[in-house]
Amino acid sequence: MILASLTIVFYSCQGDDNDDITSQEFDPSRPVEVLGFTPESGGAGQRLVIYGKNFGTDPSIVTVLIGGKEAKVINVNGESLYCLVPKQAFDGDIEVRVGEEERQVKAYATNNFDYQRKMVVSTLIGYKNDRGDEPWKDGKFKSDNQNDMASGFWEPSFMKFDPMNPKHLWVVFDFNNGLYKIDFADSTVVKVRSDFDRPRSIDFTNDGKYMIIAEDRGGENDRATYRLSRDKDWQDREILTRYKNCNGASVHPVNGELYFNSYEKGQFFRFDLNKYFEDGLGDKDYEQLFVVQDPGWEYKIFIHPTGNYAYIVVINKHYILRIDYNWEKER
Repeated sequence: MILASLTIVFYSCQGDDNDDITSQEFDPSRPVEVLGFTPESGGAGQRLVIYGKNFGTDPSIVTVLIGGKEAKVINVNGESLYCLVPKQAFDGDIEVRVGEEERQVKAYATNNFDYQRKMVVSTLIGYKNDRGDEPWKDGKFKSDNQNDMASGFWEPSFMKFDPMNPKHLWVVFDFNNGLYKIDFADSTVVKVRSDFDRPRSIDFTNDGKYMIIAEDRGGENDRATYRLSRDKDWQDREILTRYKNCNGASVHPVNGELYFNSYEKGQFFRFDLNKYFEDGLGDKDYEQLFVVQDPGWEYKIFIHPTGNYAYIVVINKHYILRIDYNWEKER
């Protein structure tokens, strides 16, 4: 009697489960509805649960589009489905399609998924050959023929976007003689000049007419900074200041004066670029404002766009300093 009762109960439960599965199967005569989803935001690969009605139980006949990109559907259970957010689903609109391709029933979410782009690092330009001795050469960012591709960025580079043309990124790097232009308009790299000597940084005057180059040379009367003219296609050169071991130079983004340094004793110099253009200044007519700690400190100067302060990035000592600008004294 006990065995018979258990058999009846098991059969009854099994029958109820089958009824539930049958009731959850996709019915093409009924509409599909999307009632919500969770989480509301995320990036590529985010696990997403979409709630609704009439999704069915067969993942093979369910298509989910997020921002027009197809998502990977993992599981479907009648009133919910589980999927992974695809890459580049920027718009975030959600569409669910259920049924065979020729008889799909579609539904849309009222709200959009807040797709958040992930920061990724990838190689834009250059390659390494099997020997690791790839030469410098101009060329394209990418090409099926490696011989047409640019290569040769051997050292860490200093880069500066052209304020008058944001599709041009200018590059110099140490132990090299070149000025390089990365052109995002045609995806090429071109060496514009090859007569520099250890160029260390690039900046522009506030009117964009001149490019300022800092050069790291060994003598007190060697050129430290010089300017190139836009209207001469950057092919001229006029020395601004002379001193040894200049690691970098920056123009104040509001008042326009030039600041440069020396590796020798960590000196920080100011050169009145406005006076230079208006009345003329000699290449030694600059002033030392302070020194950064000890001799042999290699650093770059990055002035905030407001001009209120600057960061001194000490490369060979691995830390960053901040200095505040005195608007009354203009230094």
